[in-house]
Amino acid sequence: MFEVFQKNSKADWLAKVEKDLKGKSKIEDFFWEANGLSISPFYTSEDTNAYPPIIDHRSDNQWAMGLPIIVDDYQAANRLALDDLKKGASALFFYFTQQPTEAEINQLLDGIQLEWINTFFEGNIESDFIAQIDQWLIDHQQDSTKVSTAFYTKGAPNLAHSIDLNKWPQARFFTIDTRKGQNPLLDLLIKTNQLFQQLAKAQENTQLVEHIQFVFHLETDYFLGIAQLRAARLLWKQVCEAWQIETQKPANFLVFIHPNSFGNDEHYNKIRMTTQAMSAVIGGATQLCLRPSDAMQHKNGTIFSRRIALNVHHLLQQESYLDRVIDPAAGSYFIEHLSDELAEKAWNEFKQIN
Repeated sequence: MFEVFQKNSKADWLAKVEKDLKGKSKIEDFFWEANGLSISPFYTSEDTNAYPPIIDHRSDNQWAMGLPIIVDDYQAANRLALDDLKKGASALFFYFTQQPTEAEINQLLDGIQLEWINTFFEGNIESDFIAQIDQWLIDHQQDSTKVSTAFYTKGAPNLAHSIDLNKWPQARFFTIDTRKGQNPLLDLLIKTNQLFQQLAKAQENTQLVEHIQFVFHLETDYFLGIAQLRAARLLWKQVCEAWQIETQKPANFLVFIHPNSFGNDEHYNKIRMTTQAMSAVIGGATQLCLRPSDAMQHKNGTIFSRRIALNVHHLLQQESYLDRVIDPAAGSYFIEHLSDELAEKAWNEFKQIN
């Protein structure tokens, strides 16, 4: 059927656009700037012919879904965690204000089966916190090889001497945090390269790359958020190839909602949270931590606002089916072009530094 229709080139379409503008404007008048790039409002298949597909060993687009839990009252934090799990959360994101004791860890994790969910531990905790969690698993007869978790502690531990990686095949001990940088993609390249240099100097096994996680904060630009995460996946593949490192596991991208994107209007926050969540999962987040809409007034949100935030996850999975397509943005001329341009720009800037 497609042979019946005349195939038009990009030049043909641009000529049509110029005609419709009737000389009052040029298409260049509608360009806008994003991350130092000039973005056109018009793309065709000619803009994406050379772009390779994103291949990162994913068999679907599943993401671990959860909400932040600020831990200062350990029993209250445990109640929140159990309530989130009952309402369908598949991940718990704990933030510590101080180093917990053994008794406090017991309070926090009481009734939680770490083998069945994803967990993320961050905050004012030392690297020996990992040993505390390991002991908790032993005491509660849970298998660390089945635990998918991540630790963001003060200083990466010396894995060669302090941790038996065979016990933690699904754990992430190294965090590449791009949340505080002006250019998250350039940050990703610089920090990943520095980590690879440290591992090579210490003659560590390159298998350690499978214990890396990348942390992103999404801001308010919907399409830019999608493209940045897709570009990050491209850059991860490229930096591994540069270091001649092979990995058979997909990279771990943990995505948060940027605090600055929330205001005091809870209804506005719900809408913003939903669009940012869509950006994250379409871009390829493997873990997504959404914020309750009233987090500006209540640090952990109310029970109702936490339920609504979890429902955003459920709607994107169970009604929109965004978890079933490996790369939902593939085939979008604009997003593929923007993803490639962002990756190329970050790679060129990285080469100038190194």
